[in-house]
Amino acid sequence: MFSSLLPFAAAASTVDSLRTVLAAEIANTDDYINKRREKISYLQKQKEKYSQNKIRLYDINKELFNELSHFDCGEAYKILLENISLAEELCIKDYGDEAKLSLSAYASSAGMYYDAYIRLNSVKRSEISQKNLPLYYDAYFSLFSQMAGYSTIEDLSEVYRSKSDIYGDSLLEYYKIHDDDKYAYLQEIRLVYNEPDKALKINNQRMPYIQEGTQEYAIAAYYRAFAYMLLDNAELSEEWFLRSAITDVRQGVTDNGSIWILADMAKNSGDIDLAYFYVTYGMENTLIFNAPMRRAQMAILQAVIGKNYESKLSEQNAAFQKAFTAVLILSLLLVAGIIVLIVISKKLRGLQAQLKQQNEMLKSDNSNLQDKSQELSGANKVKEEYVRQFMQMLSAYIAKTESSNRKISRLLAQKKTNEAIKLLETNENLDMDLQDFYKIFDESFLRMYPDFIDEFNKLLKPEARFEVKSGEPLPAELRIFALIRLGITDSSEIADFLRYSPNTIYNYRARVKNNAIVERSLFEEEVQKIGAVSDL
Repeated sequence: MFSSLLPFAAAASTVDSLRTVLAAEIANTDDYINKRREKISYLQKQKEKYSQNKIRLYDINKELFNELSHFDCGEAYKILLENISLAEELCIKDYGDEAKLSLSAYASSAGMYYDAYIRLNSVKRSEISQKNLPLYYDAYFSLFSQMAGYSTIEDLSEVYRSKSDIYGDSLLEYYKIHDDDKYAYLQEIRLVYNEPDKALKINNQRMPYIQEGTQEYAIAAYYRAFAYMLLDNAELSEEWFLRSAITDVRQGVTDNGSIWILADMAKNSGDIDLAYFYVTYGMENTLIFNAPMRRAQMAILQAVIGKNYESKLSEQNAAFQKAFTAVLILSLLLVAGIIVLIVISKKLRGLQAQLKQQNEMLKSDNSNLQDKSQELSGANKVKEEYVRQFMQMLSAYIAKTESSNRKISRLLAQKKTNEAIKLLETNENLDMDLQDFYKIFDESFLRMYPDFIDEFNKLLKPEARFEVKSGEPLPAELRIFALIRLGITDSSEIADFLRYSPNTIYNYRARVKNNAIVERSLFEEEVQKIGAVSDL
């Protein structure tokens, strides 16, 4: 088996390389599982050999549990029950406490929380030896951690988490004094969920001292990958989940948590084939491990990936059928097309000549249309410029009149009455001149744009439209937008023409635009299109 000869360094640290290694190892999984079974079989024969030595049986069962705990949940559970019975027969309390506490912790990890709790209640804290104290703390820590993680009631989960922290702290204190390696490991798994960066630092310190290919390495790689995942480093996370999964496969482990996470990652990335490959392998192992809770936990992910995989196969089959049908139809059409091409090839030659002639005619017509369009556009600009000049002329006249009024005011202030009267005689009709100016502008503008009022009203809400009878002067608002139609858009310039303040002009413009049925920012642009040649 070439894959077993490939250490991680030789397989390279890239995800693609590790995926290749994992796929090769999964292909050889039966060999690894058989090796695990051979170890189990050997230990079972040792039990037969020492069947009369109960202390020796107890120790062999502990070894057997280590082999079974990640391989066959049901058998591992039975071994611990057997050790409880052996301890009772031997009347060795330490053995009994050890077996009960080990069974409780294992039951918690397998999802059997009630059984774990019952076993824990049978062990009294005050009667536990110093040797079994870490097992006691670990059993409670495992139980409440698992219950907190899987509880769907938030308040209850917080209660379990609080209890888990209490026993976790006690276990840390114990390991701090008695076992540096376990102290560092416990610190790491407690920090990984809330402070993954700190957990990663501890993992960095531990990894160089952990032998590759061991169960300890698989667990350390798993928590390292989990820390990277929480730090949003997808590439390194997948890399270390792959390393953990590869080690599990080589160890003949069937309770393989990494393979399920890899399946979920592949699903989320859209690689349904890879996800289905992983989840199929994971479910086969779960059936061997035989823990009901584990099967239930994985069934949902298996169902989702399985459904996605079936959908993909259905889509591929449908696509193949469509492609086959399309190829068949295209083949028939090709044959028919060749026949038709032969028939019409002669006609095409004649049509090409006709099309060439028509194309030349179209080019000529298009050139004429462009010339006409330019003429109309030029005429339109001339018309607008004419009106602008007319307006400027009239405005200048009115400005001169206003200047005369100011002069009269100064003469009166200086008591030069006679001179003021002379000037007044020439300016007394200023208001009438202004009204005449408005009238001339209104009539001239409406002659050039007879549909302006109707088209302008179409841009407004019904309740805001203007009604102007024939011969009536234009309202101030219409006069303002008439000037805008002529290209005069600056409020100050409009104010000069119409003798309003710029602020009044601004308010009129804003009030009208607020009632527009088109975009407010596009209203004046639409006004400037009214009666334009381009609209015809």
